Amino acid sequence: MLDRTNKDNIVTAAHLIPGWCYIHEMALLYELFKHSKVHVEIGTFCGKCMFVAACAMENGSKIIGVDAFDFEWVEAADPHFRLPYIGKVVEGVHEDNSWAEDVLNVTVKGIRKLVPDTEVALIKKPSIQAAIDCQNMRIDSIFIDGNHSKEGVCNDIRSWYPMLKPGGLMVGHDYWTFHPGVIEAVEECFSSERGDYPGGFRVQPDTRVWIHQKPEIKPGTPAGIREYKHSR
Repeated sequence: MLDRTNKDNIVTAAHLIPGWCYIHEMALLYELFKHSKVHVEIGTFCGKCMFVAACAMENGSKIIGVDAFDFEWVEAADPHFRLPYIGKVVEGVHEDNSWAEDVLNVTVKGIRKLVPDTEVALIKKPSIQAAIDCQNMRIDSIFIDGNHSKEGVCNDIRSWYPMLKPGGLMVGHDYWTFHPGVIEAVEECFSSERGDYPGGFRVQPDTRVWIHQKPEIKPGTPAGIREYKHSR
């Protein structure tokens, strides 16, 4: 039985789940999300990063995975990507187009076994539609790793930002030259010079992880006046 409080064991186990997040990036996510009570992941795929976040979070937390579950692009990009996982890592994974969803379902079962007090929910919709469903939520942390086009990342940020609590973390993956759309979107939304949202962002050294912390409203600020304490 895995010890969910042992970060090294958790990220090592998560490494067996299909996905593109490096071990040291998953270790960073574990630290970033360990104080969250409500967490949303956009672009869940097989649940690699959701597994790490769920194990890191406090008891009694809630984690929501959002994905349209259209994984044909994986087969188009790399027809052999799934082969190491079919019938080898877990039972219940089938050789058809639902294989990634099969793996995700097994991942969720593992989360529920390790952290039975944590509520796990999957929303099988495009991100914008899911955001409408969740518009009354207040979220501690959001991880964006879905559509990597500039438009897609901008849509994810703008759709989910209103639900992020002041002081909460919006984090994303693949800020590197292989995905210029991610770079352009994050800089358009969070650049200190011209960004849509205050507070800026940083990229963790030696990773592809970008991090924004939503500024906290100063106590006593009149309603309608946007004064912020920048929490960096």
